[in-house]
Amino acid sequence: MKDQLSNYSSFNEFAVERNLLVAKLCLESSHESDAYEILDMIQNDERKTDSQEIRYKILLAELHDHNEEDEKAIALYIALLQNQHLESNTKIEVLYHLCDIHVQHSNINEAYNFAQDGYKLSCQQDDLGYQAKFLYELLTISLKKGNKIDLEKYKEQVLKLSELITINITHQLSSLLSKFVEYVNHSIEYSEISPELDRLLKMVRYTKNQQKEIQVFILKIIVSVLEGDCSNCTTLIEDKYLSHHDIEGDLRMKFVLTLLYTDLSVLKGEADYKYLSKIEESKLKEIPTLLPKFNFLISLRDGANIMNASKNYFKEINHFDLSDIYLLTEELPLSIKLSNDKVLIDDILQKYFLTDRLRSFLNG
Repeated sequence: MKDQLSNYSSFNEFAVERNLLVAKLCLESSHESDAYEILDMIQNDERKTDSQEIRYKILLAELHDHNEEDEKAIALYIALLQNQHLESNTKIEVLYHLCDIHVQHSNINEAYNFAQDGYKLSCQQDDLGYQAKFLYELLTISLKKGNKIDLEKYKEQVLKLSELITINITHQLSSLLSKFVEYVNHSIEYSEISPELDRLLKMVRYTKNQQKEIQVFILKIIVSVLEGDCSNCTTLIEDKYLSHHDIEGDLRMKFVLTLLYTDLSVLKGEADYKYLSKIEESKLKEIPTLLPKFNFLISLRDGANIMNASKNYFKEINHFDLSDIYLLTEELPLSIKLSNDKVLIDDILQKYFLTDRLRSFLNG
């Protein structure tokens, strides 16, 4: 495709525009090497307009982001925000990317600022799609900050947006996340969230949005476990995702699935560490909220008993650099249940937000 483009572009006055389009298609289809080469062509093309220069830099930043070169991506996005030619709709896109990267790295205060700015601007521009995206991020940030006032405020905004937007996957995911929080806090029952999980999982699989699919799937697995049914969970995770080696989306989702599979195998008494050994610790360190769970499972693999591993997990989450944020349910090793130490479990749950059902499950 790239060679055909090169042969054709020299005869066409719209070469830059076409190269931008093909680079975007290469990026979306995970042909990163082709995307890099085409972007190199665009970088050296003096025919670029200001608008095309901006689009080129956004694509390059997205490519860096996709390849986990986040510092390069952030530098490009920050520089773009200073560009006087940046249109409002493009600024919204840049703010979203910055928010998303900072959330992945648990830089919650930075993510919150970008999310607030992006949500405000998307409301001013009547951009319902990005309103939905920012509300999802703001819900997640509220959970990590343990801010009940913000959480209720953004849940209300999600409900209001429901009156204007219906068939939007991200908005549906925000609605589901709101219900999941209520479920984990024992405010609603299984019967009220189960149909929503099944419906949205079918929807995202139909649209072939694997990243959103994995997010919904993880919530469904956690709900199943909290309902006392984890017998088939590891098989589902392995057969659907881990055994195929073709998980798309951000690196965090791959790590979460791998840690969840390993943790549940321990909980079932059938410890399986084969996928755990495939995690690159140097990359996992870029997502610090997952590191304590990883270290907990590594210690079990290396022979520690569940009590000592649980105590070390508690020490780590109380002394690592993110002492000012709460952890998410997917970041909790559910196999600490096997310690049968209610005092230790209650101490661990102090680092989690809205945990009534979690406490009942772990101490049950």
